[in-house]
Amino acid sequence: MKTYLLIIFTASSIFLTSEAEEFDLPLVLDATGVSACIQVCLSDLFYSAVELVHLQDPVQRFSNVCRKYDEASICVAKEKFCLQSTIFEIALSGIDEVCNERGEDIMQYKDCLETQSEIVLKNCDRECYFTDVLVTLSGKGNAKELQRLQNKTKDLQKELASLCVTFGCMSSCMARDFNINCSPVGTMIVKALLKPFFTFSSIFDEIGPRAKLSVYRQVPPQCYYLVDFQEVEGITFGKPPTKKMSKSPEEAVLNEITRKEEMKKKKKAELEKQFMMDVQKGSLHLVEKNKHR
Repeated sequence: MKTYLLIIFTASSIFLTSEAEEFDLPLVLDATGVSACIQVCLSDLFYSAVELVHLQDPVQRFSNVCRKYDEASICVAKEKFCLQSTIFEIALSGIDEVCNERGEDIMQYKDCLETQSEIVLKNCDRECYFTDVLVTLSGKGNAKELQRLQNKTKDLQKELASLCVTFGCMSSCMARDFNINCSPVGTMIVKALLKPFFTFSSIFDEIGPRAKLSVYRQVPPQCYYLVDFQEVEGITFGKPPTKKMSKSPEEAVLNEITRKEEMKKKKKAELEKQFMMDVQKGSLHLVEKNKHR
């Protein structure tokens, strides 16, 4: 569950608006179980990401985030005995994707992003209460809250539920609004930032239902969508996560299996239909050809 928190907070740091001045980074990192050797490497990167949208020209400052990410990567690589380096790589793979894999593609829309970024972020934050949830959970005015939650699984699940709801709302809203104004960069950015969840969902789909069931038993139903490939993919096109929730982890897995079976049947039916149409076209073509002999 703490790994979930780390990954969500990592992606969330890019979304934070200028109202998030009380976001307490050290407290968040402590609560997510990040060891000291990783915290040293992450601090500058996280603060740089938060500053990205505090400033008037967020796009111009984006290169600084990428530079801090490269520095953090080198820092972690030097910590040979730090057991959480793999978690770091997965959690920050979204930022790596934005900076190194898709950076040039995204920067093709630089002019549009420069005029729209602050507007989109603030509008989506207003719609999703994103900053409010994060500040309530980690704000300096509530400094002991996350530390208390570390040892109380039920309370942590409640807070994680709120975080998952607002995160899904914020990320899908960003994809939607950026696509409206700067298409298709909204999908490009959000898909890159959600890479950790694409990775997890693919792994769990490959391993099978038991693996996903073990995850569902650790997180609230509001977070199930984060390990559902179709749900995560939908977010990148501006579609909010499905609000319908299963009553239990077992029901959630069963529903997914049923849905996938239905999709397979539908796809099979479509292929069979296409095959029959091709056969009919071929037969008609043969008949016409014989007529002209």
